[in-house]
Amino acid sequence: MDLESKYPSCGLLVLGDFNHLNDARLKSNFNLKQIVHFPTRGQNTLDKILTNLQDYYDTPVKRPAFGLSDHSSVEVQPKQRAKTSQTIQTVISRDLRPSNRLAMRTYLNEVDVTAMIRVKTTCEEKESMLQKIIKTGLDFVLPMKPKIVHRTEPPWINSTLKNFIRKRQVALGRGDRAEFNHLRNLVN
Repeated sequence: MDLESKYPSCGLLVLGDFNHLNDARLKSNFNLKQIVHFPTRGQNTLDKILTNLQDYYDTPVKRPAFGLSDHSSVEVQPKQRAKTSQTIQTVISRDLRPSNRLAMRTYLNEVDVTAMIRVKTTCEEKESMLQKIIKTGLDFVLPMKPKIVHRTEPPWINSTLKNFIRKRQVALGRGDRAEFNHLRNLVN
């Protein structure tokens, strides 16, 4: 059973250094087309890209040889890239660091909740008063703050860490090895 009958909707991309390979049977059996149309070593096209998805790729681009190779590199990009949704998102949250939670606990200890609820007569009024006390404390001690989050970044990447990374790179550019090492350790 051949691949095309087993996987009819599957595209095929074969690439590499075809120095000694007769690719005629490969191309005819899998309906592949050669999309590299420039020499990659001397006057010969030895580095090929064979595909049956040629309509989905831009024209390959000749690039300089890589490392010690005497073959040109070949770059090929898809024609239409997937549109990514917005990578920057604003999240509204409370700062729940231990110091802020302690401040909230102190607020609740200082407010005479019992006396404030005792003056209310119905259960609904008492519940409403308790919710108001808690909401006032949260809004005053732990207010909701917007924070910009990049969806592509891990959650531990924050503005402080980015600032250290930026300063570390500046120190590296200046050649200040001591400052670079200090900032590298902070980043780590």
